[in-house]
Amino acid sequence: VVSSRRRHTRCRQVSWARRCLQETGYFPYAKKENLEFSVRAPKVIAELKSTMADIICMQEVDNFEQYYKSELQKLGYAICYNNKENGRYDGIVVGLKKDKLDFAGYAEEIKYNLVNPKNVDARFYQGYIGQIIFCKLKEADQYLLIGN
Repeated sequence: VVSSRRRHTRCRQVSWARRCLQETGYFPYAKKENLEFSVRAPKVIAELKSTMADIICMQEVDNFEQYYKSELQKLGYAICYNNKENGRYDGIVVGLKKDKLDFAGYAEEIKYNLVNPKNVDARFYQGYIGQIIFCKLKEADQYLLIGN
């Protein structure tokens, strides 16, 4: 809830990491076919629709251009997407409901690598990204800073 002296404005936010919806190690009881993109992706969109979120933050989003971009736009979201470097096929998304919020600016795209203290495969510690988005509530003269 964003508040001011004059009135309160409600914003509903949801955040997901795709990997937890894909890998059987996280859900050993799930059938493997339910975690395949063709089955999983429509369920993600249906769940997002049911939440009626004003702001969505998604990580590890695969098939953005081929699927998620148009589906999120159909739900009324303005979208800011950044993909990982080094040949990675996934990225991160911030979506703002167009009837409630406007992008006021892209504060920063963050690219970083984690320190690898245990000599684990370096692929797992490179190409991380983040977003800082500046947006304005349409109903009030109020701004939000969103980190993803």
